[in-house]
Amino acid sequence: MKRTLHIEPLPSETNGSTVRRACRIIRRDGAGAAEESILWFALPAGLVYPDDTDCDGYLLTMLMDAMSEGRAVSISGSISADLLSNLDEFQGAWHVWMPDKYQTVPIDVDVVREDRRPVEGAVCAFSGGVDGMFTLWRHARGLVGHRTQGLKFGVFVHGFDIPRADEQAFNTNYRRYSEALAGIGVKLLAPVTNCRDVPRVRWEHTYGLALAGLLVNFKLEAGTGLIGGERNYANPRIAWGSTMLTDHLLGSGEFRMMTDGCTHDRTQKVAAIAGWPDGVRHLRVCWRGGLNDRNCGMCEKCVRTMASFRANGLEVPECLHEPTDLAKAVRGLTLERPTLLTYWEEVCVHAEANAVQDPWLEEARRLTRKYARQNIVKEICGRSAAFNLLFCRPVRWYRRLIRAFADKPAEV
Repeated sequence: MKRTLHIEPLPSETNGSTVRRACRIIRRDGAGAAEESILWFALPAGLVYPDDTDCDGYLLTMLMDAMSEGRAVSISGSISADLLSNLDEFQGAWHVWMPDKYQTVPIDVDVVREDRRPVEGAVCAFSGGVDGMFTLWRHARGLVGHRTQGLKFGVFVHGFDIPRADEQAFNTNYRRYSEALAGIGVKLLAPVTNCRDVPRVRWEHTYGLALAGLLVNFKLEAGTGLIGGERNYANPRIAWGSTMLTDHLLGSGEFRMMTDGCTHDRTQKVAAIAGWPDGVRHLRVCWRGGLNDRNCGMCEKCVRTMASFRANGLEVPECLHEPTDLAKAVRGLTLERPTLLTYWEEVCVHAEANAVQDPWLEEARRLTRKYARQNIVKEICGRSAAFNLLFCRPVRWYRRLIRAFADKPAEV
């Protein structure tokens, strides 16, 4: 039974200040009934957009759905020749990383376009966080040497981290960010999309594709898309939505995708953006507090960002709502993912290099030691042993650990 995912572009529509580009997504399982949905991008009017048959953005947004469901892709429109080549390699990378989750699938296109020469200028993804702020700041100020891109727009997407239903929070943030970016000569655009509703793949795996799929709509205005890198070259991340290893494969000869800032870790980025007071005043890093227009000041990411400022000998900006006792806040943290340990280790390294001796640093050291031990035990004994290490009697845990070593086959 052949399973397919068909992309059919629809005519664009202009409604006042918005241009709506859209396509029909049709899933078919053999000769059975088709399942249809509409993927759309609502873009600011007054700019030049690709023609209606150009399906680059739609393919980028939906590709991982096809890979996860094992569906051959067919497109009633045009795709860049370079993008098709890059996406073959992109699919191969994800299949290597997660062979049980993602297959490589064929892509059949009505028209394969030869790429035009890219226009000058860049658009930069921006949501108010450290990574995007760092990228905007240093490119706007020409601080990246020969790699500096001439920024035309920042792009703040409604429908990504802020749900489309929360218009008040989005509009509040948009006003703040527009003012901050205007101070460095960059115009902020606010497109809206439903691309978190149509794809079914885990968002953490596909958000980079969705972002590239949106940014490529601006390729006739700017030929480069910038994404602030989450990790640095010392600690690269694989099998994640955006990574310096594969982000460049989401572009083409007429629209390059660049992951920026991977030469710096997060604490170093905080030190750099301190030179942009208007930006730092509106920094928004929180995603667990339930408040889409502000930081909660209590979650792990909020506390870690406060610690990054303190590690650089900087005052914590008011927008982070620093608690009276930062040490107590660090002491109460739980690191839900192993990758968070790396961020806290970096904070400690920079604090020590800057001769910081505040009480929170000792709590941060304790936090990293605790989770470093937990990760080691997980590798040796599995998750239940890590639980025992943290919560059960030490004698019981030591007996289990000894048995694990005794049962572990010798390496030859």
